[in-house]
Amino acid sequence: MAIYKNLKKALEDIVNATTLKLTVTGQSLPDDLFKLENLETIYIQSKKLNTIHADIRFLINLKTVYISSMELKEIPWELLSLPNLETLSLTSSSVEKFQVKIGHTINFHTLLLNKNKLQKVPINTEHLENLKSLSLSDNNIENVNESLFNLVNLTKLYLDRNKLTALPIEKIKNCTQLNLLSLDGNPFSPETKELIQNELNYWFGDI
Repeated sequence: MAIYKNLKKALEDIVNATTLKLTVTGQSLPDDLFKLENLETIYIQSKKLNTIHADIRFLINLKTVYISSMELKEIPWELLSLPNLETLSLTSSSVEKFQVKIGHTINFHTLLLNKNKLQKVPINTEHLENLKSLSLSDNNIENVNESLFNLVNLTKLYLDRNKLTALPIEKIKNCTQLNLLSLDGNPFSPETKELIQNELNYWFGDI
């Protein structure tokens, strides 16, 4: 197992290169990246990256993916279909739509989509049966689907600084495994805030 911060060096050690920290200066990922078939973890920082090539599907051993680029708006299904993917972070990007691929996310347990441009909770999130942590803070989400709280392994849910005005309170009360719920910075009415405080024993940090 080896960690690299340089793609050229990683390519010289393809068999052992399991972690890569890469700064991308162009609008797409370098083609040679997809030769690193033993990669398990990748960190990508960029100011210009606006597309993830479908060849990401060749990195079948990827477990952890961190990508951050303010130009990135869409995520290909090939990334979401990686068979061993456990953690996906797209924090501080510009993703507007996100759809989970049903049947390809057996190991998936952490999804970080904070600081994007989502207007809805990602489609099919309720099918991520092993999801433990979901971060959707700092988006434009207006509603939360009740089905999200059917996830029996979900323990952490971050919804700070969205556009929520209501919540499925009774459904949340029955979600006994959820031990961290963060809601600060949403435009709840005073009455709704009081109801949330009383029913969910929640303390608003922005009051």
